[in-house]
Amino acid sequence: LTGIISSCAASVICALSSDEKRGEKDKKFVYIAKNTLFASKAAEDLKFFAENPEDIIILNPYEYMLYDVETKSTELSAQRVDTLYKIVTGKWKILVTTPVAAAQWLPKPTYIEKSAIVIREGDIIEIDDLAKKLSSIRYTRLAEIDGKGQFAVRGDIVDVFPYGAENPIRIEFFDNEIDSVRVFDILSQRTIDKTKEVLILPDNETYIWDWDHADRVRKDILRDLEAT
Repeated sequence: LTGIISSCAASVICALSSDEKRGEKDKKFVYIAKNTLFASKAAEDLKFFAENPEDIIILNPYEYMLYDVETKSTELSAQRVDTLYKIVTGKWKILVTTPVAAAQWLPKPTYIEKSAIVIREGDIIEIDDLAKKLSSIRYTRLAEIDGKGQFAVRGDIVDVFPYGAENPIRIEFFDNEIDSVRVFDILSQRTIDKTKEVLILPDNETYIWDWDHADRVRKDILRDLEAT
């Protein structure tokens, strides 16, 4: 779209995305802004006009840092992982991004889906297996959680604070069956709400990989180093 102001463009795009008169369902639109500032403004405008603001997702560029990686914004990287998961699972209508973000390397869609941990009431899983899965996507095991990216195991209870969540969740088991999933306040430890399903994602896409593939790459690198 050219010749109209950004807010009007957002209104037109939302109208097109919700127009089902042509019999086209599940239409997807990609809005490419020239930089992250314009992308953020476009996403705000689109959410204002959209029937469901959650249909609008934004993919910002990955922050490449060759030093002091821990200083990177965990919140921004977690948002990016959440966006990638929504893309591969089709839970979006309009994607806002930039040329830089669109040109960057991305993990394979299958790797992104495999990295996600979906907790559902009634699911069967061993507590030890759940703990291993959480550790594999860089969640830290502690005696008691006090921040995001942490989990604790106490008997038949597993507390997890997912990245991107406002509050932690408490998973109660009956043997190896998930008996209940509750959202609770981290300070008072009181239940805020009950839920049937929770999505747990890693905080950074650099931890989204296939372990067998990573092992093959490691061996190839070692072999090349030994040959030099």
